[in-house]
Amino acid sequence: MALRGFGAVDCVRVYLTVTRQWKYFGAKLFPAKIKQEANGLQRVWLAVNEEGVTVLNYKTLVAMQVFPYSAVITFGGYQQDFIIVISCRSSRQNGRRREGKSQRPLFVMSKYLIAEITMLMVSYINSRSDQQMK
Repeated sequence: MALRGFGAVDCVRVYLTVTRQWKYFGAKLFPAKIKQEANGLQRVWLAVNEEGVTVLNYKTLVAMQVFPYSAVITFGGYQQDFIIVISCRSSRQNGRRREGKSQRPLFVMSKYLIAEITMLMVSYINSRSDQQMK
């Protein structure tokens, strides 16, 4: 409604300007269902970009969880689902190092999407490794 009276070219320009400002612009979005013990299955989007994987609310696109690649231990197909194993930060308590537990969110996705998201994440991680070696 705010663009009423503008030409098509101007509307597209405004739309693209607003879209580029979104934090996840350029990320590949994958529809999934996260398995939660208490709530069963919840529809989400997995946004994959060069920084990591973000779990977005399906309706609002608000970030629910962020998994930077630096915290990812492993990922990929697990039985019929997609899993990301995340290391939780270790801490020091009473002068002793205490390892944090890992987080293992499980996502229901088609086999095709599991293969695609796995390959995309591998590409981003390899790209980061290549850049760090230079």
